[in-house]
Amino acid sequence: MKTNDGIKARTWMNKGWIDDDTEETVVNSHQNLFKYIDGEYQNLDTRKTHLTALVNILRSQDMDDVADKYSKIAVDIHNKTSADKKDNRQMTLSRIRNPVDYNKISELYNKLRKQFDEGTISPYNHVLLTILAVNVLMPPIRSETVDMAIVSPDSDTKNGNLLVKAGKKKPWHLILNDFKTVKSFGKQKIELPVKLKAFLIESLKKMPRSYLVSKPNDPTSPLGYPSFLRMVQKALGEGTGSDVFRSAYISEFMKQNPTMSEREGLAKKMLHSVESQQQHYVKVDDDKPPAKLLDPVKSDKEPERGGSVDSVDVEKLTKDRAEVLKERNDKRRQYRRDYYAKNKETLQAKQRETFESKKDDVNRRRILQKIEESKITGIPYNPKQSTLDKYGIHL
Repeated sequence: MKTNDGIKARTWMNKGWIDDDTEETVVNSHQNLFKYIDGEYQNLDTRKTHLTALVNILRSQDMDDVADKYSKIAVDIHNKTSADKKDNRQMTLSRIRNPVDYNKISELYNKLRKQFDEGTISPYNHVLLTILAVNVLMPPIRSETVDMAIVSPDSDTKNGNLLVKAGKKKPWHLILNDFKTVKSFGKQKIELPVKLKAFLIESLKKMPRSYLVSKPNDPTSPLGYPSFLRMVQKALGEGTGSDVFRSAYISEFMKQNPTMSEREGLAKKMLHSVESQQQHYVKVDDDKPPAKLLDPVKSDKEPERGGSVDSVDVEKLTKDRAEVLKERNDKRRQYRRDYYAKNKETLQAKQRETFESKKDDVNRRRILQKIEESKITGIPYNPKQSTLDKYGIHL
């Protein structure tokens, strides 16, 4: 069980919703847990994180069908809160002002691809098409491709970011040794999608070069980031940055109403967290209908989801939440007060009994702590030998 999921499971146990925090108990109690989570947490973001933990635990136990149902509710909540927070989304100013959407990028790609197929493309546009291809025919990474050398599988080159070019019938790979989140994700070996590999095979025939993205007038030199940025801004507009492809791709992906597991899958491919996906890359001003991603992350053969949980009306679940919780908490507090008043003597006796049973252990730890503090501060602390003997302390 992942750390965050385990923390949530212990929270449910401490609230008395489940007897223990094991995966088996969570699976057996998932319906009641959903009701408790839905009724307890007024804050939608908090409710979503608890549902996500429930989904993760169910998936770890091969309960994907049930997990999908809860995941859909978590995504619905995410969509609702995203709309509510539209004006407060944590984004850089350049991303908020960025007018480029996925449709514009894919239209430019299709235009240049037509020139490429007809054999009329210029070296400059060929390089621009390559940049677009690696950002629309696969989930975009960052700008690591701008200086990516092309090597063979038996090459001795091991440093830097590389495109490993194998035969036509063998997979091609991107090797990422140096990128922004390498400390979190480690070095990466990414197999190229079939469409991107097919394009690069033809591209290298028409424009032989030493780098995936080379200078238009010097195929033996990498394009470099400054030239990459100028080329992108000239094609897509001033003010666009290297993350324009990631922002547009994720924004388009989120229009498809992906499940939480699909969001996690895309985040992993793009080498960042789901939180970064939500906070930093999803554009706020997008009411256009969804385009068809050239590299679909969601399967066209995705099974239909159904069942009782799918039919839950999220709006209805959130209605009058404050009043419901206030009444419930008032009843709970009153019950505790009445129970304590009725059983005061018994409870106090139990507290004394518990204290007596742990008193020696508490005193022993207190003495050891004072001994350690005296070594650090230099302030003498000399307990009697009889005290040390009583608590089994040997100096």
